[in-house]
Amino acid sequence: MDPSWAELRNFAWFLNLQLKDCESSVFCDPELTGDTGLTGFKTFVVDFMILMAKDFATPSLSISDQSPGRLQMDMTGVKDEDLAPF
Repeated sequence: MDPSWAELRNFAWFLNLQLKDCESSVFCDPELTGDTGLTGFKTFVVDFMILMAKDFATPSLSISDQSPGRLQMDMTGVKDEDLAPF
């Protein structure tokens, strides 16, 4: 199933926000982390953010899985006195 333009926009918008946060994070800056063993951490974070952005942008349920909503009642012939007899 092809994504809609809204899904593509949401994916790009959310991923852009996450990538900006990643670039400004001290945990992803090699100059600040130095030789602490976090060499593949930024790659892991970016891969995870791509999955998270995809999950954020796509609907979680198909329309057929959702409930039909509220049941409508036919109120023809009902008088005000029947609804509020006080």
